[in-house]
Amino acid sequence: MQIELRHGLAANITPAEKPQGAIECHLDGSKILVHRDLADKLRMGENIIAAGTVHENVLRAVAIKNLSKGTTSQLDPTNNVLALAFSGFIGLISAIQSINANAAGNSAGSIVLAFVAVTGFAAIFFFLQRLIEINKASSRIKYAGEQ
Repeated sequence: MQIELRHGLAANITPAEKPQGAIECHLDGSKILVHRDLADKLRMGENIIAAGTVHENVLRAVAIKNLSKGTTSQLDPTNNVLALAFSGFIGLISAIQSINANAAGNSAGSIVLAFVAVTGFAAIFFFLQRLIEINKASSRIKYAGEQ
């Protein structure tokens, strides 16, 4: 997971097509997608540094530094922390219940609960990766653009 920075003047800001969608913007010709929670941090013509991961030559920004205003913003990690805790809870409870179902002779229930447990534990890694991405992006952007 490589965090990249893009710098330039914000142009062609396009509102999200879906209520949960990202805002599309161009920084000196580079296309970026800005999370809707960060969309109010940039305006047309402002000097912006965006940090995030690149997918299909499009930067998905999770941190923004507005050099025109002197502000730095990142995604709020609270939802990811809550989802991480919930995934761990579901995974742990399902694993325990899977063991209990297996001991009681209910192999079908045990298999279903084991699948739910594995899914819960896999979600932990997904949300942990997202938290690390937000942290890395905000760390990289903190001193970017300062001379």
